[in-house]
Amino acid sequence: FQKFLLKAFIVSCLCVNTSCASDGHCNEKIIHESIRQIRLPEDSYDMESETSNQYDESFMIDENIGQIRYPGDPTLMQVDRNLSLDKLNSTSFQPYLNTLRESRVTYGGLGIAGSQIGWGKRVFCVGQEYLSNISTDCWINPEIIWSSNETNWLWEGCLSIPGIRAWVERPAEVILRGYRDDGKLLEDYLTGNAARIVQHEMDHVEGLLFPDLAPSSEFIVPQASIEIKHMW
Repeated sequence: FQKFLLKAFIVSCLCVNTSCASDGHCNEKIIHESIRQIRLPEDSYDMESETSNQYDESFMIDENIGQIRYPGDPTLMQVDRNLSLDKLNSTSFQPYLNTLRESRVTYGGLGIAGSQIGWGKRVFCVGQEYLSNISTDCWINPEIIWSSNETNWLWEGCLSIPGIRAWVERPAEVILRGYRDDGKLLEDYLTGNAARIVQHEMDHVEGLLFPDLAPSSEFIVPQASIEIKHMW
């Protein structure tokens, strides 16, 4: 991961330097190779991820859950498994959900997915204090059942890839369906920041990271470049 960050910083700095614009193809090749290097080989993925629609009845107690995971961590890179709804009130599920909530606050995220703290289940939490039009903070077995043709762009970041931003296009409106922590089925029509954040978190439950969505390496830059983008 450290090698990836070093290469990403060097290449992205070159990308925002107009004197190096003619070398864009070379830069793009380098950074995409770097991103590929941090992904696990296919045979190293959890094979159960191929049957992610099946409910997983087991809960492995892991004392390391709660620590932010970075590219290369197998839990972060896999397709997460659905939770069995009859486990929602179990003594194994609720502590993990509380840890997820606490981790979002501790690390200062607008949202956080279970896989980002080593809990490979289809669940994410968002900050309702920032998103007034969303029904609940934690979504279990979430899915986006509709998205608009209209899109918008934003420089996105992520707790799991600190110091990096990417220019990402997403649908402007979505309908999110999932379960609340008490098992109630919810369906929310979301726009603006709420729509973008839940799409970002949905990528996590599918094992995707936001740099994968950038149109090219020229649109993956260090945070420091965003702070001076008026000079671009």
